[in-house]
Amino acid sequence: MRKGSKGKQNKELYKTKNINEWNKLYNFYLKHFTDDNREWVFRGEILDSDDNDNSHIPEKAFKSRLHEDFEYFKICTNKRPNIEKKLIREFRRNAPIHAHNQRQENWLDCLALMQHYEGSTRMLDWTYSFFVALYFALNRFKINKDNRDDSQKGKSCVIWALDNEWLGDINKKYEDEFIKKEEDSDNKNSLQKLKEDGRGWFENYIIHDFIEKEDKNQVSKENAIIYAVNPYYLHQRLSIQRGVLLFPSKISISWGKNLELMLKNKGGQKNHLWKIEILFDNIEIQKQFLQRLYDMNISQASLFPDLDGLAKSLRTRLVTPPFTLNSFLDK
Repeated sequence: MRKGSKGKQNKELYKTKNINEWNKLYNFYLKHFTDDNREWVFRGEILDSDDNDNSHIPEKAFKSRLHEDFEYFKICTNKRPNIEKKLIREFRRNAPIHAHNQRQENWLDCLALMQHYEGSTRMLDWTYSFFVALYFALNRFKINKDNRDDSQKGKSCVIWALDNEWLGDINKKYEDEFIKKEEDSDNKNSLQKLKEDGRGWFENYIIHDFIEKEDKNQVSKENAIIYAVNPYYLHQRLSIQRGVLLFPSKISISWGKNLELMLKNKGGQKNHLWKIEILFDNIEIQKQFLQRLYDMNISQASLFPDLDGLAKSLRTRLVTPPFTLNSFLDK
């Protein structure tokens, strides 16, 4: 627990673990994230290492591209939902010019495609794979040696683990309430059928409703939640990376603030979030981690199976066999 300004103890929103060895990390993974009765989702990030107060979500954690763009261009919060709708419309109208075979049957398809091509959306990419999340944090991290890389000064390599069973329960309750609030019986039956159909149309109505209600100022901070969605037709990278898109109900606050409010209001006494910080004292430890991930067939080339992925994978291939073997280098 952390003490507040008046001596009051603040609830810990997540647990933390610092690890600096591969075997310790692997054993920690086996102990905490392999229970068949409790599923987790993961995200790798590079984060400021000086914010260790786990009574709140670090301010710079969980930044969606859309929220970062709104903050950078100083877009006031009451205009954001309407601008977001216009961005979706713009992309949906013009994307078929460039992507003839990509489905955009609804907003969910459109947003997933925007996210796939690194467009400005409120969503964040998470994965069901602990080690894929580790790779995404590890591959982008550069140890600040002799102050040669100021961009990484004061940064750390972090894996976040979110309790997917808890998240699923909250999402299900929200969906049930969403149907229950529909006054028209025919519409209510239609929504129930769409939910049972499982082709993404019901989830599309949910995210559409999030955006519309916020545009009309009909939501409160207390109702902020994270909603897990995927399009029915998965993109190649989403499938290979075992990805899932997590959609915050409010864009007027950060993605992390949405999660923080949900943990405070619906978290109960059980821990639902882990922050695992990977400590690198030297380059050799980072190289070892990359080599172990390569042994698992986790690399830029495998996670991004195209020419772009292949080219970018060469950076980490520098430290993996056979390039590191003297017999290979001598040829």
